[in-house]
Amino acid sequence: MAPRTKTSFLGEEQTLRHFTHPHVLIKEDVLDQAVYENDEFVCDGCATLGTAARYHCKQCAFDLHEVCATCPEYLTSYIHPNHPLERIWEGPGTDYGQWRPCNVCGDQVKGLFYKCSSGAADRYDDGRHDFFIHPLCSKLELQVRHAIDQNHPLKLQSVPVIPDAWCAICRNLVSSSSWSYRCDPCGINIHHQCVTLPYHNYQSGPSCLPQKNQSGPSCSSRKKVADAAADSEALYAEMFSAKLMARALDNGLSYI
Repeated sequence: MAPRTKTSFLGEEQTLRHFTHPHVLIKEDVLDQAVYENDEFVCDGCATLGTAARYHCKQCAFDLHEVCATCPEYLTSYIHPNHPLERIWEGPGTDYGQWRPCNVCGDQVKGLFYKCSSGAADRYDDGRHDFFIHPLCSKLELQVRHAIDQNHPLKLQSVPVIPDAWCAICRNLVSSSSWSYRCDPCGINIHHQCVTLPYHNYQSGPSCLPQKNQSGPSCSSRKKVADAAADSEALYAEMFSAKLMARALDNGLSYI
């Protein structure tokens, strides 16, 4: 039988018994600042950065994203419509020898993740590789409303419609190895990692391309990024996607 989770309430505390950890986990929405210097943590499920709400073990400082703690065994998603996605848990001691990029963000999948359930005999679309995805990335919505485009929703797409497309927020190239949001009528592209970043420097036309005297936040470097909802900090590239995805979920980005 597949591992299961069990949620219960003790007084006002929401607790969880999860197959990834032997102890009871407690949901924490507002953190004790005397214990935590900031709201960031590395999820012990998917091994990516998180922020704010989590399930936490007070005995051994074990943390799970709320999404990772509640993700179902099988998932049907528009991101991979041909087959159901199967939840995989490899445990903390697993040797991650092979490079297995998430098909949405491009970062390595570890520990807790989803893969295509079709098996080696019937692989993803082109027949050349398996499909992997982080639990957080599986929560990205097909369309979002963003203040940068008052007239149209932005649609999540696997590759840029045009080559050398630029992100309107950070002014960096939109890679073909990760998904991004786009408005086709307006020609606006935004990295899925950038949808929760400030956009006050955006201007339509050529000025949205990178200039030598401009320094917008970067999706692929270790530059500091200004976050409207929290402090600024230097983020490693492999942590950037998970942090902003978690913050988007916490802040209730306007999904359609």
